Amino acid sequence: MATALSPGMAWLRCMRGEVDLLIVDPSPPDRAATALVKALHDEQLQVPVLVLTSYDTPRQRAQLRALGVEHYLAKPVELLDLVQAVHAALGAGPRSN
Repeated sequence: MATALSPGMAWLRCMRGEVDLLIVDPSPPDRAATALVKALHDEQLQVPVLVLTSYDTPRQRAQLRALGVEHYLAKPVELLDLVQAVHAALGAGPRSN
C-alpha cells in the first residue's frame, strides 16, 4: 500500500503501472479526485477505482459510473464492507454497490 500526496503523484504512479487499485474520495470542495478518475478513463488505463466518500449523491454516483467506476462506498464504512469492496475491485469477490 502506498499513498500519494496529490492527484498528480497518483496519476504518475498509475501511468508507471505501480497501482493495482486506486482508492479516492471525490468529496467537495476539491474536485481533483474526480479529475484524476476522468484522466484515467480518458487514457483508458485499466486501473480499478474504489470511491470512498462521505459526499454521496445520485449525481456523483452517475458521473463516476460514466467514468467506469464500478466500486463505490459511502462513509461511514464498516471494515468488512471495505475489505469486500477491495476484493471485488481487485477481481476477487462480488461487486460493491
